[in-house]
Amino acid sequence: MNLTIGLGTVLVVTFAAIAAVVVYRRTAPPADAAHQASKGERLLWALTAAGIVIGIGGYLGDKVTSGPANAPMVIAETPTNDS
Repeated sequence: MNLTIGLGTVLVVTFAAIAAVVVYRRTAPPADAAHQASKGERLLWALTAAGIVIGIGGYLGDKVTSGPANAPMVIAETPTNDS
């Protein structure tokens, strides 16, 4: 089994990790808040955000790599003499 890690994979995983950290830190309640989310809830939100980023990045990455830019290019057909 071969495993190749391309630039797209590295970028998607990096953005997913950044999104998870941002969501986890932004959902931290202030100390005097009446309702405080537990660490488990915050972790679940962070993992959900990372999963969404990975899903969107995988979808967009597949569209980029399988688009018409990777199709074989035909410049011109040469005429043949079949007579």
